[in-house]
Amino acid sequence: MIVKELDPLQFGDPLARAGRRTEEQMAFYLRRAFAAAEDIRVFHDLRLEHKGEIAQIDHLVLHRWGIVLIESKSVTTTLRVNRQGEWARRVYGRWQGMPSPVLQVKRQGDLLKTLLGENVERLLGKVLGLQFRFGHMPVDYLVAISDGGIIERVGNPDLPEVCKSDQVTERVDAFVKRYRKANSLMSVIATDSKDAWHTLRPQEMQRISDFLLLNHSPLIVHQATTASAVVNSYVPAPSKPVPDRVFDSPYDLTPVPPTKTETAREVCAYCGKPVTPAVTRYCKDQESRFGGKIYCMEHQRVRFYRPSPR
Repeated sequence: MIVKELDPLQFGDPLARAGRRTEEQMAFYLRRAFAAAEDIRVFHDLRLEHKGEIAQIDHLVLHRWGIVLIESKSVTTTLRVNRQGEWARRVYGRWQGMPSPVLQVKRQGDLLKTLLGENVERLLGKVLGLQFRFGHMPVDYLVAISDGGIIERVGNPDLPEVCKSDQVTERVDAFVKRYRKANSLMSVIATDSKDAWHTLRPQEMQRISDFLLLNHSPLIVHQATTASAVVNSYVPAPSKPVPDRVFDSPYDLTPVPPTKTETAREVCAYCGKPVTPAVTRYCKDQESRFGGKIYCMEHQRVRFYRPSPR
């Protein structure tokens, strides 16, 4: 089941456009494999904020035994990784260093688990009075590069997370089968499997899906009647509470200025104003989208995002 499609974005930067095409390619493969799967829910382009931190998740697959996070990377030439975990890609015939997308997607997973864990009582049920927790929930990570790219492993580094886009759905299927087997009654009784966690019930799958949608904080915004009003372009604020289906959602997209103890390490490449460390990390994680530059949140919207048509 596809729960959330890619947000409608327009890019002027060539690298950003290439990254977008890679995300669309990955979305196509996931849609073809899982659109009719009731026990698998797919989210594209999910942006979560939590206590000043931002996780821009390209693709999230929620299944009954855990979650798979997928980071899409536009690499149409050669990607090189050495045994020290240092990454580089060939751009216009020259090698260019890049942040590790494996570490990037794992940081996204840490924020996601923290956010889910702080809302566990709303999302997971109990058995014999004991509350299920997200602490041991399996979270798997994949870095998917463009089908036309080449992965060059220098010194044979162990890179189980890295694959081509067309291999991702097979990897996801393997994760699901592995955890389904580990959580079967006979497996739980016969072994002390580290893969065994908790089989999500349909209502828990629905609650987690609703929670992720309501906490999606896109950078696409519509201009409201007043300059200070911001309207979430994907999920409108509910008119009245609905039991077990309404969660706090970060609709305020105004950037938070640095505190006295938080020194801004970078400045916006467009306006020169200081940005917070959280914004710096976000821009570096989205290197292909912003061309390797740092932009404040205002000029991220102005230069790279356009209001979607009404």
